[in-house]
Amino acid sequence: MVPTIKLMDKPPQNLRELIAVPLGRFNDLPCGNDHVSAPHALILTAPASADSIGGLWGDTGWDDLHIKFVLVPDAARGVGLGRDLMRRAEDEASDAGAVCLA
Repeated sequence: MVPTIKLMDKPPQNLRELIAVPLGRFNDLPCGNDHVSAPHALILTAPASADSIGGLWGDTGWDDLHIKFVLVPDAARGVGLGRDLMRRAEDEASDAGAVCLA
């Protein structure tokens, strides 16, 4: 049997699990089953308040940092905040023992 490839614009959540669960088991074989995924966030706050206006979201696992989202609001762009978020995330992950930053 030769599988076919099909693009799905709006895949149901259960298909994500169909891929993620066996992949996780496969990755546990060479890496050990001590994988613990932990979320990490660096939040940008408005200057005169504690309101969140953007930031960086990622997670760590298997000694890696995976950055999922980075948002710098339009009004704050062009001054290096995105670069600063990335550098800070890399520094924090490295301090925590991450060896691969993606």
